[in-house]
Amino acid sequence: MNRESNLKFGVRSRPGFSFVEVLLVVSVLGVLSLIGMSFISGVREQTMDVRLQSDTDLLNRAVTSYLANNGDLSDCESAEDVLGKLKSAATEASAKRTLGFTGSFVDPRIQPVSQSQEEAKSGKPRVAWNTTKLRFEIRNDGPPGVKRFETSGDGSGIPEAVDDRAATMKLAVEDNWIWDYTDRAVPPPMGTTSVTVTPVTEEPPPMPITPPTPRKNLLPPEFSVPTTTRPITEFDLPLIFTNPNPSGSSKIVYSIDYGNWIDFDGVAITVPPGSIVKAQALPENADAYYASRVSQESYSASPVKLEMPEIGSSATSFASRFAPRCPPRSGTTTPPSSETDSTGGSTRLSDRMGA
Repeated sequence: MNRESNLKFGVRSRPGFSFVEVLLVVSVLGVLSLIGMSFISGVREQTMDVRLQSDTDLLNRAVTSYLANNGDLSDCESAEDVLGKLKSAATEASAKRTLGFTGSFVDPRIQPVSQSQEEAKSGKPRVAWNTTKLRFEIRNDGPPGVKRFETSGDGSGIPEAVDDRAATMKLAVEDNWIWDYTDRAVPPPMGTTSVTVTPVTEEPPPMPITPPTPRKNLLPPEFSVPTTTRPITEFDLPLIFTNPNPSGSSKIVYSIDYGNWIDFDGVAITVPPGSIVKAQALPENADAYYASRVSQESYSASPVKLEMPEIGSSATSFASRFAPRCPPRSGTTTPPSSETDSTGGSTRLSDRMGA
């Protein structure tokens, strides 16, 4: 039926989806579903790993408490054997004579779920019992282990396991004291014992002990120039150290302005202005002498007043240079010119007029 016939009979046509469009939408929804399922599966595996680690930690704490309360796990070879021990309670006889907790250490409903061979080959984590360390461990290789722990039922039909826990010290049963004990028998008295005495010969007198010679303190070095303030023109200042101690007993070291220590070789050193010099005598034989105290001297400079410079001239007279060059006025006399004396210098006008 076409559009014209639909209009003729009063039927309105509606546009629909094509087969390709429906197939495309279904494909997109399928891809999104796969992505969501893979994500949910990864989150679930992570959750299971975290739960397995938490359960393993709780079981190890129970193992520690079990061993502290006279438990014995030396004959356990697998995780199932250890869980059986942790679920058990002490026997009535051992509970009466044992100190500490005597009940079970885990919920009796806990059941281990073991891996299959295919799951063990896939490298998934599993719980195994370490017989050397006496602890549960999580591994990713090796034989199949426990992949998770589950609780089933209400525990009403599970028989209670008992364990005969051997304690080092048990409470008293026959005695009123805390522990049962038996007094040791008193040993019989001993008879006469003969002793052979060997005469002691006279020992030689002990050798005199020479007391060690006490160590002496070295004297500090002497400075050729003590602390002083001098004009700056006298710097750098020469300085020599003198050793007042016996010859060969010590050496002198010095330091300028808190620098490194330097061995003094007997040659005068130069001290710049504003310096602080330290010196000390060190022993050549540490068993005979102690090092001297550190001597310190300071050297300051004072300013020097400068003299005014002297200015010299190349001529002794300025009369000829500054004489008037214009002709004299009427009624005035012309000043006499300078003449040269016998020494080669010019004669000053004042001397000429005086002559």
